[in-house]
Amino acid sequence: MTRRKRLSIASVSVAAEVKTTTASVLLLEAEKRLAAVTHMAQQRLQSALLTIDGLAVLAQWTDGRARWMHEAANLLKDQLATSDGKLSDMRQRLQLVEAEMCKKK
Repeated sequence: MTRRKRLSIASVSVAAEVKTTTASVLLLEAEKRLAAVTHMAQQRLQSALLTIDGLAVLAQWTDGRARWMHEAANLLKDQLATSDGKLSDMRQRLQLVEAEMCKKK
């Protein structure tokens, strides 16, 4: 094999390694962001659940406002379910990206 071919093969190998390393770094960044978003969503979910519990107790104490508070609690539950669905979608997308990255390696 000529020196030129060996250098060409080596440069292609280095380029592939750089791309793999870059992809790994990007994947790590995506995982960090997903972890941060998941943590924030969990905190919001916990806060919202406490709010819902508080609204339910308050609704028992007041007659005139009970219906409105239950409706507000139901709206919060719907919003939380939507957020949870979005988190699941993000996790699935990340898993697809990871699988794709593993295939490329």
